[in-house]
Amino acid sequence: MMNISVLCNGKTEQVSLGLVKELTDTSITLAIGEEEILIQESLQTLSRVKEIIKDQPTALIPVQMEERKILLDAKVPEDQLLIELRGIE
Repeated sequence: MMNISVLCNGKTEQVSLGLVKELTDTSITLAIGEEEILIQESLQTLSRVKEIIKDQPTALIPVQMEERKILLDAKVPEDQLLIELRGIE
């Protein structure tokens, strides 16, 4: 499982990136690393995820794992992005 630091609502959060496996009216199942997690979410958040995966079926969704919450408004700071990209090589 890959954790990255993102900015969300003015504070730094640690998130994992998940691939959507299933989306219902009340929850979302994501594959994160070797495990699948089920998260209960608001209709508004689920609708936004639905729009994202309609255009990009393999989009990675940021999840704050401690609270099991999807953070769609998260931004990766530029310096953190460079560190993450270097780690891929």
